[in-house]
Amino acid sequence: MRQVLFAGAALAAAGLVAMTSANAQMAYEAGGPVKKGAMCQVTTGGDGYYGYWRECPAPAKVAHVKKKAKS
Repeated sequence: MRQVLFAGAALAAAGLVAMTSANAQMAYEAGGPVKKGAMCQVTTGGDGYYGYWRECPAPAKVAHVKKKAKS
């Protein structure tokens, strides 16, 4: 009887874990890259359904050119 109770408890725990696990699908936004906080989505498949998350690259630095004063 104890084995049946343990098996039932294990099945119930597995069912709860399966219902509350994280969604593996990536969130897509039309027209641009996906960003959540400091993480960006990188797609690896041609159709965009496969990929992974990584830190977003730092924004490109803009080179400022000093203008010479007219004399």
